[in-house]
Amino acid sequence: MTRLTRQGNDRNSLICLCPTCRENFEITGSYRIRRANYRQTVKEICTYCQIRMGYDYYVTPVSERG
Repeated sequence: MTRLTRQGNDRNSLICLCPTCRENFEITGSYRIRRANYRQTVKEICTYCQIRMGYDYYVTPVSERG
């Protein structure tokens, strides 16, 4: 059973982000970004730009409050 299944939150996306792309997501303020595994030592190709190397993150859209 994965962490995503345990939480029951299907709005999470597990993607690999390099520091540049992660910063772009953070600047918008529309997403909550959490590192999937702080013990991850091997970097992978960024899912977004497919150029730089990065780590796995959970990316969740921020719900609008009103």
